[in-house]
Amino acid sequence: MEKGSPAAILLDKKKKLQLSDSQVTVLQALRRASADSTAAIYETWDAVRRDVLIAGKSTLVDPDSAQARQRRLGTVIQALRARNEWARSQALQVLTEDQKPKAREYWDDEDKENQKWMRGRGGAGR
Repeated sequence: MEKGSPAAILLDKKKKLQLSDSQVTVLQALRRASADSTAAIYETWDAVRRDVLIAGKSTLVDPDSAQARQRRLGTVIQALRARNEWARSQALQVLTEDQKPKAREYWDDEDKENQKWMRGRGGAGR
């Protein structure tokens, strides 16, 4: 998920999008800022993931703990979605009107891949 940040996706497609040097520079800065701002969220994601893996190996299931993990996971996912939406809005400001539809297409493709991956992993893992 981390490498799939909106700016990183656009930078991976810079030739197809025909990004200018100045657009690349701004998107690189946005990618760094996005990574910095999501680092704590990913640390929480990893902690929840470890909790889920450990709980999955346990023969004792505590419903309260399971609900707490679900709430925590939901909070992390909401935070990641909010940061992703913000990063996309910032990246769109850098693009020309001709580049925006293609960028949205690349992001949609990435979203579909992430959804497949999440379903395949049972939602636990990055």
